[in-house]
Amino acid sequence: MPQIDAIAADYADRGVVVLGVNYKESHATVQSMQEQYPDILMLEDPKGDAYALYRWNGYIPLNYVLDHDVQQTVDYRMEGYDDSVIRGRIEALLAAVTVKLIPDGGSFQPGGNLGFDLEFHNWGGESESVAWDLTALLPGGSDLPVDAALLDLAPGQTWTLRQDLAIPGAAPLERYKMRCRVGQQPYDLWNMDYFDFELVAP
Repeated sequence: MPQIDAIAADYADRGVVVLGVNYKESHATVQSMQEQYPDILMLEDPKGDAYALYRWNGYIPLNYVLDHDVQQTVDYRMEGYDDSVIRGRIEALLAAVTVKLIPDGGSFQPGGNLGFDLEFHNWGGESESVAWDLTALLPGGSDLPVDAALLDLAPGQTWTLRQDLAIPGAAPLERYKMRCRVGQQPYDLWNMDYFDFELVAP
C-alpha cells in the first residue's frame, strides 16, 4: 500500500487518480486507511458490488490501470503488485501535454472579473503542437465557448495563460463550471481540467 500511495502522490499533478476499493471493510477501517494513505481516494464496497464487477479469478489484491477515455477502458490488470510494471503502464497512457486550471477563488460577483490561470505542460521528450479550448458550463446544462487556440510546446516546457473574463451583471447567482480541454487536430482529447465557481451577491 505505501508504494501505491507513492504512485498517487507522484502522478497527482498529471491527472492520475488512484482509487482504493475496500472489499467488505467497515466504515471505520476505510477511514483509518484514508488517514494512513492520504493520496489514495479510499472507497467503501460493503456488499462487494465493485469487486464483483471487476473481479478476475477472485484474487486480492487486484490492480487495474484504467485509460483516461470517457469509458474508463481497462488498459491493464494485475494480480498482486509490481511497482515498475504499474508505473510503466501509467506512463504509457499519460498524455504528453496536460492542462491545469488555477482559479483566483471559488466565488465571484456579477459585473466583476472571473480570474484564473491556464497552465499547460509538455511532459514528453519531443515538441508538441496541440489545440485547446475553454468552455463555461452553465447551470441549465448549456455550454458557452470562451476561447480556443493552437499551442506549440518544447519538451518539458510549461506555459501559463492568464484569463480575466468579464462577468455579465445580470448573470444568475448560481454555481458554474469552467472546463479546458487539450488535444490534437483532428480533435483527439489528451487531457482536461475543471474548476467550480459560484456567483454571489456583492
